[in-house]
Amino acid sequence: MGNASHNSLSPFGLDFGALNRLNEAGLIIADYNSRCGMSTPVDLAGATYDLVLNPMSPELREAKVKEIGEKLQTVEGVAFTRAGGELRQIVALRLNPEYFNRLKQSFGEIGAALVAGS
Repeated sequence: MGNASHNSLSPFGLDFGALNRLNEAGLIIADYNSRCGMSTPVDLAGATYDLVLNPMSPELREAKVKEIGEKLQTVEGVAFTRAGGELRQIVALRLNPEYFNRLKQSFGEIGAALVAGS
């Protein structure tokens, strides 16, 4: 998640130049601010997380379910190409704690949470 044109991924080693190199290698799609729908489970560095609604009162939850669902269907960020996704399956993955915390914060801002999957 994050706007690549504002270098929002730079703290994680993915500045605009790095994204350009990944794009030239065919590993990410050319539109760095793609929109995609988030579904569960979410795979982060080989670990599985579920995307759930933050706890709230039943009344508020009912009113917010549709709104949060719509926001999760238009998440912006850099997306892998098919080749990038396939390569991701065979490389060693490390979870970046700072990125993970920022991702959790971003989901929290729209009313969702990442929780460790079963």
